[in-house]
Amino acid sequence: MTPFVVPPKGPKGRMLLKVSGILTIILSGIFLLMQLVNFATLFMFSIDFSHPNTISMFTIFGIIFLWLGWNITAGVLGISAGTNPEKSNACFIIGNIQLAIIIVAVTAFGFLTRSEPYIGITIAVMLLLPFALSLLYTTGAYRYQKHYREFLQSQRKGAEPNEE
Repeated sequence: MTPFVVPPKGPKGRMLLKVSGILTIILSGIFLLMQLVNFATLFMFSIDFSHPNTISMFTIFGIIFLWLGWNITAGVLGISAGTNPEKSNACFIIGNIQLAIIIVAVTAFGFLTRSEPYIGITIAVMLLLPFALSLLYTTGAYRYQKHYREFLQSQRKGAEPNEE
């Protein structure tokens, strides 16, 4: 029987950044598959491609595909930042952009669906999980970046000669 070994304490935020990056990739992949099915269904049953509603639906799908691609890229960057802490600054910026996009989307859908409040509530609930993941991602990137900055400062202080 092997004894229980406590792993050494790692940098703060690294595990949170990696886990939220992995969950972001998984969630975005699931959403991407769902949107591909929706897109294929719309494409198969859209007879009149010149109709304004059809054009607006294809535009919305395009925006959703761009957002999902952005999320998958952010997840991959979050995972790779676990081995290269210099990327944590980029992860922090991307996480803030993700949060801003979700807040703008919830606000925009709220204004667009004032006549049908249930649709706005449904959209807000659907974006709750991506918002929570983006918040965890940004928090992990911030903590990891802060830990790395403190580590670099401690290394510089140790390298400076003592003038007493």
